[in-house]
Amino acid sequence: MRYYFSAVLLLFVFFVSIAFAQDAPSPKIACIYPAGGKAGTTFEVLIGGRQLGRSGAIHFSGSGVQGKILNGYGSTRINNGEDRQVAVHLYYEALERFDPSAVSPEQKRINAALKKKIEESHKNSANKTETNTGAGNNTTNLTVYPSFESITRRFPYFDRLKQATPEVLETVYDIYFAPRADRFSTRDLIPMNLIAEITIDADAQPGIYELRLMGANGLSTPARFYVDKHPEVMEREPNDFAAKPNQTVPEPWGRPNIEPPSRYGIQEIHSTPIVFNGRIRAGDVDRFTFRATGGQKLVLAVKARALMPYLADAVPGWFQAVLSLYNSDGKKIAESASYRFDPDPVIFFDVPATGVYAVEIRDSIYRGREDFVYRISVAETPMVTSVFPAGGQIGSPTGVDIDGRNLPVKHTVLPTDRVKTGIHTKKMLEGLVLTEPILFAADSLPEYIEKESIDTERYKNNTLKTAEKVSLPVIINGKINSEGDEDYYVFTGERGQKIVLDVTALSVGSALDSTVQLLDEYGAVIAENDDRADSSGPNIGLETHHADPYLTAVLPQAGKYTVRIFSTISKDGVGQSYRLRISEPMPDFSVYVEPSALNFRNGKCNVTAHIVSKDGFDGEVKFRLVNDFSLFSITQSVMQTPAENKPEEDKSDEKTSAEKKLTEEKLPVKDIQLTLTAAQFWRVIPLEIEAVAEVNGKRIVRNVVPADDYEQAFIYHHWVPAKQLPAVFVRSNQRR
Repeated sequence: MRYYFSAVLLLFVFFVSIAFAQDAPSPKIACIYPAGGKAGTTFEVLIGGRQLGRSGAIHFSGSGVQGKILNGYGSTRINNGEDRQVAVHLYYEALERFDPSAVSPEQKRINAALKKKIEESHKNSANKTETNTGAGNNTTNLTVYPSFESITRRFPYFDRLKQATPEVLETVYDIYFAPRADRFSTRDLIPMNLIAEITIDADAQPGIYELRLMGANGLSTPARFYVDKHPEVMEREPNDFAAKPNQTVPEPWGRPNIEPPSRYGIQEIHSTPIVFNGRIRAGDVDRFTFRATGGQKLVLAVKARALMPYLADAVPGWFQAVLSLYNSDGKKIAESASYRFDPDPVIFFDVPATGVYAVEIRDSIYRGREDFVYRISVAETPMVTSVFPAGGQIGSPTGVDIDGRNLPVKHTVLPTDRVKTGIHTKKMLEGLVLTEPILFAADSLPEYIEKESIDTERYKNNTLKTAEKVSLPVIINGKINSEGDEDYYVFTGERGQKIVLDVTALSVGSALDSTVQLLDEYGAVIAENDDRADSSGPNIGLETHHADPYLTAVLPQAGKYTVRIFSTISKDGVGQSYRLRISEPMPDFSVYVEPSALNFRNGKCNVTAHIVSKDGFDGEVKFRLVNDFSLFSITQSVMQTPAENKPEEDKSDEKTSAEKKLTEEKLPVKDIQLTLTAAQFWRVIPLEIEAVAEVNGKRIVRNVVPADDYEQAFIYHHWVPAKQLPAVFVRSNQRR
């Protein structure tokens, strides 16, 4: 009976494991370190995350970057005492083999005794297994140590100690033995890590690529990976000499500190341009030194939040970096905690004299952990700080004035003749790669340029009486020229006419946080808005401060109406351009599909399409595949709203129009389930999906944007767009 029960239990576990393998969650990347590299180089990265088991390949968006996995997965934290002792032995053995003088005679004696204990444990354990002596075995009270192979398999970089180099010894020491506050954790925040080799072609285009892991459970979420053209270095700990000089961190397990390699912590002075790569651990402060020449106009730009947009279990929901700059005397000469509305700091540094300077990075409240990865670029790179106008009409190119740092020209052309309605990017300027791309908007409506922005001496539109006259529909391109400036525009409307005021500023990189008001002919406020209604609806992309206002209003009577726009936060006028749409509602929509990886299991893949309405759009949307593949097909069905979230049926006529309008604005998203089917295929295929709808007799086609749902700070959720919608076939008989 006992054996029958055991057999049934084994069968149950077997079938449950197969079912779990079929429905197992896709792998999720938490961080990559370093998170980028120079074109024309090959280097190693450490990839951490969850569900990474049996990842067998790396997939990059775009071309010019390739990767391969060098080993399996393991931990970067040793929390078991026996594991640690074996790891210490392997480290000292490699250190002594590389440089006998680096290990003290006392430590050599201790390490030899430890090796003997470990080998005896392995021998006794093997004898016990072979002889099966049972309860009479006199070795049951001996400590059982893991094998050397187990350590090299479970903990990244230990296998490199067989052919140790100074770099390998420093890496192993820093990750596993260097005293740090975060070693007191009893669990891994990022439980799985693997080492990969990345090769970037010499002609690879600089910019952001997306890295995904592919394994038994399909494609992972994307992780951002930067390709640059400047030399790159990784931090060499300890480089936190900005901390208190007498501050010490206790070593875990109550043991003395492990001796570091002789080169450990030696800092170099680097030449510019340079990109510094590092990670901030708990309480960590990192510094790098560089030599600069007098007269250089350097841009010191951090990528931290840009690498991992949202963290589910950290407040404010990302690594909030603070960047400081010091001269050779140790005096702080500049500091930045953000750039405008972007949490990643930037410092513009006009080098006063040739010499050595230091850049420092830390978390704003001295947090830190494995996924607080950063990149600091120090170079004379071109960076645009203002664009006017901030977009143009579709169908013809738009000439714009630009300002910023290290720019080869002060005027450029936006390709509004080759884009669709929406926000786009321009990454190059006269053959140079911009530090940040130019963001610009394109639309089909007539464009108007504010006169005051062109000639502030002759034209003033900062009062009700001097308002500039415009005809609807129109998109006004203007800017807040100075502190206290405000702009007025007057138009003629009809009784009962519905008007939309829609401002685009922050979403195209402007420094303007604006308020917009609709005034009657006497200057009384009919309606106003500071932050658009989307702040209580879907959160899309990296924007967390919804500073671009949006409002709708019904005109009470025929006559003249004035729109007033001004800065909510008093600042000077640098970079405070805006686009103001004044029109009747123009129903439109955008679609985000998540997750951004199509993992076909048993020939099917289900994803959710989120239809975000604009200006009251409520039409039917149909989906179609752009790719001409007979391999794929697509069907759709409306997802039912959970009963507890459904609005109560309105059986009375007592609800006011304002209440109805509020209800409509709080439900701007409609979810559709898309089911894709495909025959078996053997490579990653990027798919494209289009959404088609009819509005007022006109067909609208919108590209479906792949996205992933990220949680921010325990509560907020965001759809973060991805570059591609890759599809992969997952065989159902694969196990995790």
